[in-house]
Amino acid sequence: MVGQDEAMALGKLGLSVASEKGLVTVMNRGGFSWSRFLGITRQKQRIDRRVGFPLFSRQAQYAWLGRWLVRLVSGGGSRR
Repeated sequence: MVGQDEAMALGKLGLSVASEKGLVTVMNRGGFSWSRFLGITRQKQRIDRRVGFPLFSRQAQYAWLGRWLVRLVSGGGSRR
């Protein structure tokens, strides 16, 4: 075990270490992303801005799935 200060110093280097307060991990400090490189992220952002709400967020995906399941269970119904 290392102390909290040492753990934070090692964490800044991108290492995960055990300290007195538990495992200290570091958020992703960047790196290469194929999605950003190919422009997919930017296109999704543009669509979200045009529509006015996020279509590609995790919450939007869950909402879509929930609506689909309700329609499936309730016998369908017409879409607007």
